[in-house]
Amino acid sequence: MSSNVIARLTVTRQNGIRSIFEIHEDATFHHFYKVFQQNGSKRSTKALVRTASRNEGLNPVNAHLQTPGLEFMAVRLMHLQAESNPVVSTRIRYFSKRAYRKMITCAPDQLGLTKVNVLFGTQPTYTFQPIGIALSFKPVESLNHHKLHAGSR
Repeated sequence: MSSNVIARLTVTRQNGIRSIFEIHEDATFHHFYKVFQQNGSKRSTKALVRTASRNEGLNPVNAHLQTPGLEFMAVRLMHLQAESNPVVSTRIRYFSKRAYRKMITCAPDQLGLTKVNVLFGTQPTYTFQPIGIALSFKPVESLNHHKLHAGSR
């Protein structure tokens, strides 16, 4: 089942290999960007490399204060160029700009990130379920007792 692409960033390198970053309409927080690599002009050469979080490339200390998006990624890729294979061109195409803006600005819990509410003044309780494994331990005194007698002989 394929989903519709909302926006796409295409980065072309000097050797002709393209890196394609897509945002789909069914994106979640941890699988927000789909990163493809394409070698050639045919669609059959496009291969999925990985998926990336919405905070890809942002500083983790203050990621909640920064605006993610394809524009940020394009600027970042232009600044972090390799001398052996520099970026020749970047192109952003919006298929649904309204949906793209909504995906970029919505809260992380709306994209499926688990929301944790911390209640101050309460301690979390941990419950452990027995798993039915019987363990037997020898007392520490008996181990030391055997070692003492073995060394005296």
